[in-house]
Order: sequence, then structure tokens, then C-alpha cells
Amino acid sequence: MPRILTALLALLLVGCTASSSVNMATGGINTRSAIELTNSVVINDPLAPNWSIREQALTADTYHFALRARSYRTGGDGEAIQIVKRRALQLQREKGYTDFRILDYTEGIDSSSPLTYRFSEGTIQLVNVLVPRN
Repeated sequence: MPRILTALLALLLVGCTASSSVNMATGGINTRSAIELTNSVVINDPLAPNWSIREQALTADTYHFALRARSYRTGGDGEAIQIVKRRALQLQREKGYTDFRILDYTEGIDSSSPLTYRFSEGTIQLVNVLVPRN
């Protein structure tokens, strides 16, 4: 009985959500079930084969992106901001907004495991006014 109770408690703590995969080239969506901490979408970007991209809608017009570089890769350094901007532009066009604003953007290296990897996180907001670009 304690084992069953422990297993049920573990499932409740982790949570069961639906995860989706979006192909940026075709716009197709594949939905699958997964045990995850958050409800997010895995983005498959053919122009960024060295990165895994997770997208989460925070509100109807605000999105958070979490990017992680593959451990074994050739190139791809410095392209994370272009990936965030490209996805923001795609969302802007799909949802009929005029522009987007980058609210937050960070990148770094995680060396907590034996294999280090680059990571990047960004939050964007879709807006209906033109945002001046530098």
C-alpha cells in the first residue's frame, strides 16, 4: 500500500499535461501526451537544427521561449536571438499583430552536468503598434 501511495503522490507532483510539436516550415501541429512540469510546445525549426526550442504561451499575446543547444554540434553559436526573433515574427503574422516587443532575453552556458550546453531564454509580446528598432 505505501508503494502505491508513493507512486500516486509522485504523479500528482509531476503533473500530466499535453505537449505539442510545431513544424516551422509547414506550420503543422502534432499533439502528443507527455509528463511535464509545464504545458509547452516543442518547436521544430529546420533553420536551427542545433537547438531544441520550447514555447509557452503566458497570455494571449505574450510568449516565453526556452532554447537549448545540442551537446554535440557544429556551429550554431550566436544564433539563438535570431531564432527567437524568427519565431516572434511568425507568431505576429499568424495572429494578425502589427509588431512584437522583446521583453526579456538571456543566454548562457550550463555546466552543471558532465556535458555543458548553451541555453537561451526569451519572452516576447505581440503588439498592435510599430516598435522602433535599433
